[in-house]
Amino acid sequence: MEFLDRMLAQLKGKGRPERIVKSFSGLAGGCSGDLHSTSENQVATVYSPDGEEIAHYNTSNGGWMNLTTKAENQFLGDSNDVYMQAWNAARAEIKNGAQKQPVACEGETATFDVRA
Repeated sequence: MEFLDRMLAQLKGKGRPERIVKSFSGLAGGCSGDLHSTSENQVATVYSPDGEEIAHYNTSNGGWMNLTTKAENQFLGDSNDVYMQAWNAARAEIKNGAQKQPVACEGETATFDVRA
């Protein structure tokens, strides 16, 4: 929202034409952006320093929408794979442990198995 407010503030007092198309650079973190404004709708797009679209604002479609970058998608996929490998290994260990009968030490009548 700060991005859109900054762009609109720069345009105040310059007369409001029917349609405004404006690009901005030098935003926080080296980002840039575009503003497309009509009397019916305002659309703002924010780009990362490498030009990838990272956020989008549209007054007609409910406001801000954060977009994941290629690097974020890669991280999410990789971390999901690691989690699934750990999950599957833990499930296999639990199933394997359930098939084996616990061995009680001499004089013991009950066992207790704790696994993380």
